[in-house]
Amino acid sequence: NSAYTNTIGEDLGIVAEQDTTVLTAPELTVTLEGGNPVIKFVKSISDGIRLYSRRGPETAFTFLAVDTRSPYIDTRPNETPGTAEKREYYAFYIVDDEQVGVQSDVAGISV
Repeated sequence: NSAYTNTIGEDLGIVAEQDTTVLTAPELTVTLEGGNPVIKFVKSISDGIRLYSRRGPETAFTFLAVDTRSPYIDTRPNETPGTAEKREYYAFYIVDDEQVGVQSDVAGISV
């Protein structure tokens, strides 16, 4: 029908409404389970996150992992066994293997 529009299709339930979600920064929650940091995040409409970490005496953050399912469990041992260390994390969303949005807040925990 020449009078057909996407609005009519949406009203009839044959055309899905467009997702207008805008990816900004992931929200990270870090807990300690079984001696390992567990980093939880909401994937939203992204493909996942690119996660960065800094631990112990490190002065710079380094790439840790790409994760497509929450949570990510950091199983790395402490740099000095038997000694507590601080770990910090931040992330970016990824879509089609590209980093998008802005950096999350830094979340930290003692391990």
